[in-house]
Amino acid sequence: MNVAQSNIAAQESFLRVLRQQKAYQSFVAPFDGVITARNIDVGSLVQADTTSGTFLFTIMQSDVIRTQVYVPQDQAFGVQPGVDAVVRVPELPSRTFPGKVTRIADALQPGTRTLLTEIDIPNSDGALKSGIYCTVELHVPRDTPSLLVPADAIIFNRDGLQVAVIEDGAAHIRKISVARDLGTQLEVNDGVKEGDTVILNPQVDLVDGNKVQARPPIAEARR
Repeated sequence: MNVAQSNIAAQESFLRVLRQQKAYQSFVAPFDGVITARNIDVGSLVQADTTSGTFLFTIMQSDVIRTQVYVPQDQAFGVQPGVDAVVRVPELPSRTFPGKVTRIADALQPGTRTLLTEIDIPNSDGALKSGIYCTVELHVPRDTPSLLVPADAIIFNRDGLQVAVIEDGAAHIRKISVARDLGTQLEVNDGVKEGDTVILNPQVDLVDGNKVQARPPIAEARR
C-alpha cells in the first residue's frame, strides 16, 4: 500500500513538472523593451529547466540607460547615490545627457583602486543605445573646494612644491598641497586662495620679496 501511494505521489509530481514545462511555451517579459539578441530559431530544441535551460532572448529596456563607470580613488570620495552626472557621447557632440548616481560598490577594486559606480540616464527619445562608449562627468560635492593652478606656475625644489604669488608689487613664495594632477593644471588644497595672482614660468633665482611687475597673461587661482 505504501509503495503504491509513493508511486502515485511520484507520478503526480512528474505530471506537475510536465505541466510547468508546457506552460513555458508561452512567456511574458517582466518589463516593456526591445529584443536585442535572439539565440534560437523556429523549430530549435530548447530546455526549460533552470539548470541547463536554453537562453532565448536578450531584452533591453531603453527608456532608462544604466551606465557603469570605474571612478579613480582620488576622485571617489564623495561619490554617493543621488550625485548628479553628465554623460557625453563622441558621436553626439551637440547633446549632453543628465543622469544620477543610483548605486556604488562598497569597496574599491583591489587591482585598479577604482570604485564601481552605476548611473541611470533618462532616455525617453531612445537617442542612447545600449553598449556604446561614453564619457561621464560627476558633480561630486566637496567639503573644502579646491583651487586650480596652472602647471607652468609650479616651483619644485628642495622645499617641495610652491607657487609665487604677486602681492603689493612683490613676489611671495607659498608652499602648496596638491590634491590632483590634471596635467596642464594642478588641484591644490592650500597655499593659495581664490583670486590670487600667480606667476607663470617663474625664474630660477626668484626669491621671496623680489619686486615684480605683472604682465599679461596673468593666471589666477580659481575654483
